[in-house]
Amino acid sequence: MRAWPGEDAIGKRLRIGGPDSREPWRTVVGVVKPTRYRELSDPRATLYLPAAQFIVSAQSLVLRTASPLAFVAGLTRERARALDPELRVMRVASFAEMREVPLARPRWNALLIGLFGVTALLLTAIGLYAVVGASVRQRSCEIGVRMALGATAADVRRLVLAEALRLSLPGFPRAGPRVSIPRRSCALSEPAQPGCPLASGRG
Repeated sequence: MRAWPGEDAIGKRLRIGGPDSREPWRTVVGVVKPTRYRELSDPRATLYLPAAQFIVSAQSLVLRTASPLAFVAGLTRERARALDPELRVMRVASFAEMREVPLARPRWNALLIGLFGVTALLLTAIGLYAVVGASVRQRSCEIGVRMALGATAADVRRLVLAEALRLSLPGFPRAGPRVSIPRRSCALSEPAQPGCPLASGRG
């Protein structure tokens, strides 16, 4: 308790307002956890007062039921008229409907973040496709040499996919930009050497 740290609040007295408040002193009869009464994002301490002593305007009644809303609405209005013929039930709504307004902004923010994320992923995929495509065009002679040495179409596909993964995987562990520099390859203008990775028929 912020008002009485380290003490039991039951039985303590408090008064709403400042030092000059004329509100009556009230005795604490129970302690509850912070609730999400006004804002769903941040639980806050809430002071509960007797309805007969505090509420002077329209009152709200909360019902927990598994019945359809239309049935509950009709039954609630009948019970209200039975208690007081002049009592009017202004609105009957489910908890899901009541949450629409406070959740509208968080849902909109989540939608925007999701759209930005999808756009970034799409741009990344397009950029990676362009880089891999340019790499394949530049290595067309190498691919021809590989196939002449016995590499199959599946070997070439594995080579291209491995290059794409080598360019993209290093960027996942970090959120910031990362530049991946490919390993130095053997010059295609010279005869293939046994130790050169490009001379192998397997990728």
